[in-house]
Amino acid sequence: MQQLEFWFCKIHLIVNIDKTCAISFHSHQNRYPSGSRIMFDNNEITDSSELKFLGLFIMENLAWHVQIQSLHASFSKIYYMIKSLRYVMGTQMIMELYFAYFQTKLRCGIMSWVGELKSVKIFQATGKGESINYWCT
Repeated sequence: MQQLEFWFCKIHLIVNIDKTCAISFHSHQNRYPSGSRIMFDNNEITDSSELKFLGLFIMENLAWHVQIQSLHASFSKIYYMIKSLRYVMGTQMIMELYFAYFQTKLRCGIMSWVGELKSVKIFQATGKGESINYWCT
């Protein structure tokens, strides 16, 4: 850690300890991972079981429940917005809203979380079985 601290100091990089956390990845079978105490610049870095990194919620056991819940909540809002505006705006504008709000969130990290069994609920827009493609028709 001292080498890391020296390197950060040398390149004038400041680490925000309040926003920094450590995560120890392990399999879901290992229920008691060994949490080591990490010190940086005489401050302890908190250990976390999940964190948000570049828009993705990552869990210590590499499950994606939190990411899927977050996406589902976000997509429900986007679905309501598009459904409300589809009679007011033209098809082209609705498609632009779809790609701007929905597609960008969907593509972020999809290769990681799409294999999760619960990811099916993301592709069911309202719980009534309406598919995503229905949003823009």
